[in-house]
Amino acid sequence: MLSLQIFWYFLTCTNVIVAAQLILGGSAVISTLTVIIFITLTLFGFTVYATGNVLGSPERMYENLTYMAQVKPVANNRGGSYLTMWSLSGIKFGILQVLSCWGIVFVDQAYWQSAIAARPSATWKGYILGLVPPAAALAVLGKGGGALIAVIVLMAITSSGSAEMVAVSSLLTYDIYKVFWNKKPTGNQLLFFARMSVVGFGLFMGVISVIFYKASIDLNFLYFMMATITCCGVAPLIAAVTWAKTTGWGACTAAIVGQILGIIGWLVESQIEFGTITVDTLQEVGPALTGACFSLLSAAVLVVFFSLMWPQNYDWRDMKFQTFDNIEDKMKDVEHELSPKALDNARRQIWWWSGGLCFILVIAWPLLSLPAGVFSQGYFTFWVILSLVWTLVALVAAALLPILEAGPIIAAMLKSPLSHLHSKQPEPSDSTRKLQPSVTSDHVRRPSEIVLNTPSTATHLNFRQSSTRSIGRVLDQSEPRSNKHVVSKKIVRLWIHCGEYGCTRRLLSINQRNQHSIMSNAIARPQDLVTIAAMFVLGLMACVHAQSSLFWGVATSSYQVEGAVDADGRGQTVWDTFSHTPGKIADGSTADIADDFYDQYLNDIDLMQANGIKNFRFSIAWSRIYPTGTGQVNQAGLAFYSNLTDALLAANIQPFVTLFHWDLPQSLQDSYGGFLGQQLVTDFANYASTVVAALGNRVTYWTTFNEPNSICSLGFGSGGMAPGRCSNRSICAEGDSHSEPYICAHTLLAAHGAAVSKMRAAAPQAKISINWSADWVVPYTNSSDDIAAAQRHSDFNLGLYADPIYLGDYPQSVKALVPSLPALSDHEKASLNGSVDYFALNHYTSYYVKNDPASGTLEGTAVSYISSAGVAIGEQAESSWLYVVPWGFRCVLPGCWSQMYHEPCGRW
Repeated sequence: MLSLQIFWYFLTCTNVIVAAQLILGGSAVISTLTVIIFITLTLFGFTVYATGNVLGSPERMYENLTYMAQVKPVANNRGGSYLTMWSLSGIKFGILQVLSCWGIVFVDQAYWQSAIAARPSATWKGYILGLVPPAAALAVLGKGGGALIAVIVLMAITSSGSAEMVAVSSLLTYDIYKVFWNKKPTGNQLLFFARMSVVGFGLFMGVISVIFYKASIDLNFLYFMMATITCCGVAPLIAAVTWAKTTGWGACTAAIVGQILGIIGWLVESQIEFGTITVDTLQEVGPALTGACFSLLSAAVLVVFFSLMWPQNYDWRDMKFQTFDNIEDKMKDVEHELSPKALDNARRQIWWWSGGLCFILVIAWPLLSLPAGVFSQGYFTFWVILSLVWTLVALVAAALLPILEAGPIIAAMLKSPLSHLHSKQPEPSDSTRKLQPSVTSDHVRRPSEIVLNTPSTATHLNFRQSSTRSIGRVLDQSEPRSNKHVVSKKIVRLWIHCGEYGCTRRLLSINQRNQHSIMSNAIARPQDLVTIAAMFVLGLMACVHAQSSLFWGVATSSYQVEGAVDADGRGQTVWDTFSHTPGKIADGSTADIADDFYDQYLNDIDLMQANGIKNFRFSIAWSRIYPTGTGQVNQAGLAFYSNLTDALLAANIQPFVTLFHWDLPQSLQDSYGGFLGQQLVTDFANYASTVVAALGNRVTYWTTFNEPNSICSLGFGSGGMAPGRCSNRSICAEGDSHSEPYICAHTLLAAHGAAVSKMRAAAPQAKISINWSADWVVPYTNSSDDIAAAQRHSDFNLGLYADPIYLGDYPQSVKALVPSLPALSDHEKASLNGSVDYFALNHYTSYYVKNDPASGTLEGTAVSYISSAGVAIGEQAESSWLYVVPWGFRCVLPGCWSQMYHEPCGRW
């Protein structure tokens, strides 16, 4: 019973992990060998390296990879290059990949059932050729390629997903239901319970996957956890099926202790390497590899120790099929597959082929490329050609091998229907009494109990595979149900054939009295597989729904669009003053009218609705609510935003509200310097509380400030934005660029913390954040100075404002270089802690950053849009500072969000 319980535990762990990976990632692996996959691989390879418009040649790919090594070098790779096998991280990840695959293949019941049900001569070929393809980019293969990838993902979910479901169903049906609940079930009862188990597991995994997602446990985390959880079962299972001395309780104990030690090693290494244990640190290669090694090696040592000290000396002859009479003369074509000679031949083929391919792919291939260091273009082209040849060979093998293996079965299938067209069912003859062996696919699963009703007897057979010791054995045979037809001797054989549309279990019962054979089929119907697919789709849909937190829409700011600067009691703002100051705006324009949104908002909402816009972010002009920044509320201004909110909701457009988008009331700037005065903290909190109290019952998503770095760095550092203060007297009449931007930052953060507490009191359901702004910065060169400069630039432009909220204090580099930066008090730190509910990011462009002590800035950096190789980072837009760099957006999200602050990211 102990071994059965351990078996349940490891099977459940593995099936849950794999099923969650399928749902969370669409496809953790593609475990089915199909021609479509290899066709896609071949098309992808030739498109990338030969025919495509996007790349189209090894030379073009080489140039792009060389360029990317300059733009974004790979840590721990020789020269930061993508074109090298000298990669410490690559070696670690490769070892972890091998260990993860070992764990899953050895512990996942789905693989065991596939191998058990298939012919030995066919099984090893399918597993050796079971390659996992990479994802092909839609940009490379176009819409047709996108469709192929969609087919592959669908195949992965339905095939691998159904495999996990049926494995769990088999466990529940035969090792729990039949053992504990109903020890003598009918075939219909078993079939019903098995199907309900599939439905239940599908729904269960949908819920579990949503819980994982909400807990920030994604596909990446599950992948890195997988080896630690499952590798402990590898050595005990290998020993159990190959070493007669292996003791059962020792193997079970080794697996459990190995898993515990693996988890401990995983956690301890995370603490040692990163100083903390979080979801993110646990999915780093170092901790995951340590946990996997502890799990694998400790279990291996323990199972060997226990087996040597207390050997079981198992008799392998117990593994043979039990028969009730000698029928070798009637089933020679079946028996030769199970003869010791045939099995030994299959074992030798496995060792030679798998060992040879493992040596070539894992050892020889990488070693041959090591002397090259960073690949030259010619050497890279050589490997590209070799890879394309390899892909073609794999395609041919994948297409032809199944046909050759299944040739006799295909011929029999084609022949059988034709024979029925010309004759009625004949009496069974000697030739029809023989049961042909079946070639199985990767989806063969443990069969249900089969009830056979023949004219002479009704016999119950239970075919169980709940432990490696009893694989393939007929465990029990009940007495005949009816005494009317007594059978003196019966011979029973069970074979399983699984095809694309279900499994046919063929039972041959030879009655000695009347000397004829009966074939009985229990077929898993096509609708069963539809149920399997439907359950996984439900789980996937549930998870996708949980991930649908990306709101596509449009955004504006009050001063840029509203106009009506003197309407309904609105007060003057710093931008009114700034834009009317000669020389501040290039063409002398102002926003006195702008888009006239204040008067035209209903027409604009109609336009948004006509264009399918579902989300709209707008900002509120502080001076419309409080014309002088404080005092009496201007009800006309508040009514405008209330009416705007109602109109948006009536048009089925969700409002997102920003409280401050740069247009500070001029009175506050005049009275105490605006963001240079601590009084702003109180005034802003009161303003925020007033607005949220009025709109909070209709607005969920709020941001306090839009782009703090623009407010402080451009308003008080460069003087390029209102209120236009800086140290350069040719531009600004007053200001100090070395102190005021940092006083502004401190005041802004204190105002945010004070406002959030009042906002949550007014509207507890409100989701609040700050609209950060972050460009993607690339070190100008690979020098340590430029790399440090890029980090400093990020610290000054994002970390200065975000670190106090997420990490508890200003970046160390900023504190060291800015003596005028006010320290955060304990009260301010407490108010900032947990003051945002999501991470809202504005992103414009990317650029290179170099170390430049002579730049005149405290951070000592300079920005360039041209690389050290003289290549522009992207296409320049109308503005001199704006370059179109799509890949920068792809980089900035994990850079500023996942790796630094670990928050859901709202993108505007």
